[in-house]
Amino acid sequence: MRNAPKKWTGKIVAVTWLDPSGFINSDLSEVKLSPCVSIGRLICADAEKVILQTSKYDDSNVGDYTVIGRGCCVDFKLAV
Repeated sequence: MRNAPKKWTGKIVAVTWLDPSGFINSDLSEVKLSPCVSIGRLICADAEKVILQTSKYDDSNVGDYTVIGRGCCVDFKLAV
């Protein structure tokens, strides 16, 4: 699934994405994007970005978040 349904906002999701990677002194055949999976509560999924919350402190918006550029996202799945 290339887009997370809006009804998944607030749910725990697994996002498969391609991480831009740097290569130093590497053969060209080894240079590629690195597949990655991040899991967290879906806070936002718009045309620009996806935001996952991985931790939350107290009753505030303070916590740990992962933001992934939308163009890097490959797949979305409910994690729980």
